[in-house]
Amino acid sequence: MSKEVFGALMRLLSNPWQPVALAGHQPCPYCRFTGGAASLQFEDVEVSVGANNLFVPARDEAVVYVAPSLIAHYIDAHDYCPPAVFQEAVLDCPEMRSFAYLKKIKEKGLSVARPAG
Repeated sequence: MSKEVFGALMRLLSNPWQPVALAGHQPCPYCRFTGGAASLQFEDVEVSVGANNLFVPARDEAVVYVAPSLIAHYIDAHDYCPPAVFQEAVLDCPEMRSFAYLKKIKEKGLSVARPAG
């Protein structure tokens, strides 16, 4: 994975849009003693890992890729390399929560409506 893709991934993870939220922190199952770091710093971006999910619309297909925020830790600490189609989607993804992003998410069939109240 290139530094460019990792930087784009980190920017998306800095404030991810999620249609659902899960409670609690998920430790890294591969970090045997520490459970991995709770946050990662890359260039000027800091990301909390283990508590969020990232929704990335695919380039052409009617697909939205979903990855746990721990993906950044897996890439950095455990040499994980996501599939090329996911990396392309990350590079193509509009800024998180922007109109362009929400429009792409809606085109893929996910709800972007806010709850009443």
